[in-house]
Amino acid sequence: MPWDAYESYKEAGIASRKLFHEKMTKLKRELKETEEKLNKYKDETTAARWREHNAKLKMRAMSEEMGEIEEKIRRIEDRIAQKNSRRKEIAEKYRENLRVKQVWEGFTSDIEQKMRELHEAQQHTMEVQRMNKGLSKVITVLEHKIEKAENRASKASDRAFVLRQKLAVHRHLTERRPERLAQPDEKTLAPMSEQEAKIMEMRKNLKDAVLRRREAEKKRCALQRKIDIMEQALQNYKRRNLEFQVSKRELLSSNFY
Repeated sequence: MPWDAYESYKEAGIASRKLFHEKMTKLKRELKETEEKLNKYKDETTAARWREHNAKLKMRAMSEEMGEIEEKIRRIEDRIAQKNSRRKEIAEKYRENLRVKQVWEGFTSDIEQKMRELHEAQQHTMEVQRMNKGLSKVITVLEHKIEKAENRASKASDRAFVLRQKLAVHRHLTERRPERLAQPDEKTLAPMSEQEAKIMEMRKNLKDAVLRRREAEKKRCALQRKIDIMEQALQNYKRRNLEFQVSKRELLSSNFY
């Protein structure tokens, strides 16, 4: 009986140990499989981390590339904006140049007209100056003649005064002369009448000379005023022409390139 129990315990122990060994083998196999799976997971995790790292590097490179592309796009947009602005400036400058060209053409035609008017004014001024010079010579001659006539008139006036005094004395003596005395011959008084006629003629000539002098002086003054007006107009034209030349240079310097 005890032996049977021993055998039974022995068999039970062997079975238990065998079962334990089987379990241990199974556990070792499972542990090995688990370790293999764990190593596999570790490798996969490492590979995944490397893939993630590579992906991050690629993302960073792509971000930098995107930044460079965006910077290039911004620069291109800036250049396009500058070109558009430049195009607008060129269009505005072109319109301004067209306007300046039209103004220049108008100024050119106006200059030609003003030059013709200036030439005509200069010719007319020279002609008036020649006329004024001729009138000045005539006035000088007339003044000389008038001076001579005035001298002759002064001498004639003095002589007429003397003759009047003599005539008054003669009449006074005639009135006091007795009736028996004969009257003086009329021929003795003839020179007095001739002298008076000469005096009247001289006075008339003097008056005519004075009138001619006044008329010549009026003509000279009128011509002088006309010359002054034309010279003033010529000065005004030169001033306007100078202002136009200055404006033309300013337009050319500011609008053409």
